[in-house]
Amino acid sequence: MYKSHNSKVITRKKNLIKILRRELPGHIFRNIRMIGQLADEEGFSAYIVGGFVRDMLLGRANLDLDIVIEGDLFRLIDLLAKKVNVSVVRHRGFGTATAIFADGFKIDFATARKESYSHPAALPGISFGSIEDDLSRRDFTINTLALQINKHNFGRLLDLFAGADDLLQGVVRVLHNASFIDDPTRIFRAIRFEQRFDFNIEKNTERLIRAALKQNMLRQLSKFRIGDEIILILKEDEPVKSLLRINKVCGSLKFIHPAIKFDKALVGQLKSAYRIIQTFQKTYTDKPLDSWLVYLSILLSALGSDSTDKICRRFCLVKKDIKKINTLKNRAKEVARALSKDINLSYVQVYKMLKPFSYEGLAVILSMTESPLAKRRINLFIKKLSKIKITLSGQDLKKLNLKPGPGYRKILEETLRAKISGKLNSKSDELRFVKERFK
Repeated sequence: MYKSHNSKVITRKKNLIKILRRELPGHIFRNIRMIGQLADEEGFSAYIVGGFVRDMLLGRANLDLDIVIEGDLFRLIDLLAKKVNVSVVRHRGFGTATAIFADGFKIDFATARKESYSHPAALPGISFGSIEDDLSRRDFTINTLALQINKHNFGRLLDLFAGADDLLQGVVRVLHNASFIDDPTRIFRAIRFEQRFDFNIEKNTERLIRAALKQNMLRQLSKFRIGDEIILILKEDEPVKSLLRINKVCGSLKFIHPAIKFDKALVGQLKSAYRIIQTFQKTYTDKPLDSWLVYLSILLSALGSDSTDKICRRFCLVKKDIKKINTLKNRAKEVARALSKDINLSYVQVYKMLKPFSYEGLAVILSMTESPLAKRRINLFIKKLSKIKITLSGQDLKKLNLKPGPGYRKILEETLRAKISGKLNSKSDELRFVKERFK
């Protein structure tokens, strides 16, 4: 029996079963048992692998389940589909599948695989192999742990690379010396796991990172692969810590774009954004916030519009996210300044200024200003002004014998502004306003 870095227990098989039963909802635990039994019937070995096992041993919630099969995965999936109500997405060329259960819960499956790299920083070639092959291709020892789910070995921890010991010691250790040459994105992942778990990158691993950086391995990566890793970092609970560490290890963030200067002002705004995001998530629980988009917008704030567009496309952002970033690029500083300095703004003017911005955009604007007046106005917009609606519809305007067409939009917008300014309280007030204003 051991005590881990996070004071959780990593222990014998029977205790791992108890932990597994505790961490998984009852119906998911039963499905895992059933999958193990189906594997037994076909003579296959089945393992839960990777992040779930790591987090279970650390006492961290994680329901992202990956199961590796030594055997015919698609035969097993077909048997599972006969037993329970699941829809299955198969990727036969990759030897992977996703089973989606009736309640929406997903389990990802893969055939045990091994990897080979044709040249440094290349995407790996994949071929089928054993569980040992599958675990040996992973990035760090703490991600190589596997939990067997076959009936007779249910709950057996497979630890080929002393990953449990590294969890105990709180270190991120690479599996082999060429790891960062084969795949330089592991540099970002090492830092992400180090900061997430409050671990330390093991000394030889850090030496290997610095050696890969000296060989300019990050330049071998496409912006798409860099973007994937940066966005994963920005989705962490405390991404500023990881960005500070990356800046220290890499010397800058120029691998994203040469114009990004990770100076005190930018760090200060990122830290301010972190505090604002925490407040938003506690206060405005009805509004989901893509916090990574807030941080990315701030990181790209020094870039011109063309450079921002290029980075967004290379990072493969969807159109709606690019639009949010561009709106900020064009107007955020001007709006932050006006909200801070113009003491005579009406509710309608505040509404018009802030309406074009996404929820994430409002968080960025808040991070740009120290003005109590601007902060009050933005919070007023979120809590009150943005929620004001009119009850009039196009049908109501038609009944007033107003000619249908583009003018309807103008009428409804002016009615809304009148309601925001406090002049209208009911639908009858709205009808009266339209009759008088648009005779």
